[in-house]
Amino acid sequence: MSRILLVDDDPVLLQVLPDTLRIRIPELTVDACLSGHQALDRLLGSDYDAVISDIKMPNLDGLALLGKIQAGWPQIPIILMTGHGEEELANRGLQGGAFDFIHKPIEREAFIDSVRRAIVARHVRRQ
Repeated sequence: MSRILLVDDDPVLLQVLPDTLRIRIPELTVDACLSGHQALDRLLGSDYDAVISDIKMPNLDGLALLGKIQAGWPQIPIILMTGHGEEELANRGLQGGAFDFIHKPIEREAFIDSVRRAIVARHVRRQ
């Protein structure tokens, strides 16, 4: 059983994406939270195979969250999400160690593929 953490300040997205993931990857458990600070709290008590985070969030944005996760949990792959036209933010995320980035609006097949690759990468790192 694999487990991921989804972080986005959009409650609608936090309802839709976990369902999409569970349908396509049935063995997946998806935890969701509305902020970077909540994500850090969840990481303290759980072992995740990947973190998927929006870049643009209030208080602790996705790039800052990426840095904190890289410092505390460098083995966890991080997939960043950003709106079209935000290429500079996506590039900064990749340079900062993100595993991948997904454009919003999300193209379902690319999203599922990225999550699967991140989970495999995490399992390889564990071995």
